[in-house]
Amino acid sequence: MRLDIGFRVRKIRESRGLSQENMAIDLNLTQPQYSRRECGKVKFSLEEIKQISILLEVDIENILYNQNPARKIKHETLEVQKENDMVRLIVLLMEVIINGVDDTNNRKNLIENLSQKLNAL
Repeated sequence: MRLDIGFRVRKIRESRGLSQENMAIDLNLTQPQYSRRECGKVKFSLEEIKQISILLEVDIENILYNQNPARKIKHETLEVQKENDMVRLIVLLMEVIINGVDDTNNRKNLIENLSQKLNAL
């Protein structure tokens, strides 16, 4: 488990463009002390993990339980897109309610379009 945490910390640290020296300084460690923790030879303390999560701007869960931050961001982005689609749909419905639809063909097309959008959500 220690190796896994150190491996995840290293991957996140590298993705942020930080060196072991940067991390060591912020954690009040020497670079070799930090390296031993990241390589899994020495355990990170809980306080160090908390500080690392702050420095790397990730949730502690991402470090401890191998939750992929990119996957979380992608999921949140999809949720926002769905919310935006829902807002657009509501606006379209409001326009129909306010303005009405005169033409029968336009009404059929609008109903089909709305049905498809609702099913996609």
